[in-house]
Amino acid sequence: MPNLLLSEMVNAGVLEFGQFKVEGQTLPFRFSAEYLPAYPNLLSKLARQADVHFKTLHPDRLVAPEESLPFGIACAIQSGISLAYTKTGGAFPVQNLVGAYDSGHKVALLLNEFDNRRSHNLFITDARRVGLEITAIATILAINEVETGDIPVLPLFQLSNLIGELTEAGYLSVHQAEAVRRWAAEPLSRV
Repeated sequence: MPNLLLSEMVNAGVLEFGQFKVEGQTLPFRFSAEYLPAYPNLLSKLARQADVHFKTLHPDRLVAPEESLPFGIACAIQSGISLAYTKTGGAFPVQNLVGAYDSGHKVALLLNEFDNRRSHNLFITDARRVGLEITAIATILAINEVETGDIPVLPLFQLSNLIGELTEAGYLSVHQAEAVRRWAAEPLSRV
């Protein structure tokens, strides 16, 4: 049986497996984090789980890009840590930060989804220019194996583990599980 939080995400439709058309491609998996505000209890549980990381990391501030704002707000409320976030508009998200922040603080970047084939370096570099030193990334879901680098990535869920749990519990067929594994292993062009 998969863990309760994972079951809640599947039952809410936040985590889906099948065939989905996204930007002209057919994908076997979809993580719809934009649905999380419709499930405040689920969002709150995710924030509580993330707070465990914050108690280890001791960030002074949190920062979230626009698409991760609901997760960021829930984490700020749960942890009591100040959140800066990007607002709509502009080519450079960090130039549109809203919140109380200044130089010299350890900052955790909050993401809905982390894919090590996608670079977050531009956001991190731009954040440094405005005084935010990102020292860790906390994410709800890591798509592929997290490569440890200068900045640790702390996922609440690892897709490869989810696939195994859901397959064992009968939520996901072996064929679907293999399709998702292949999808996650494809080169960057699929993202």
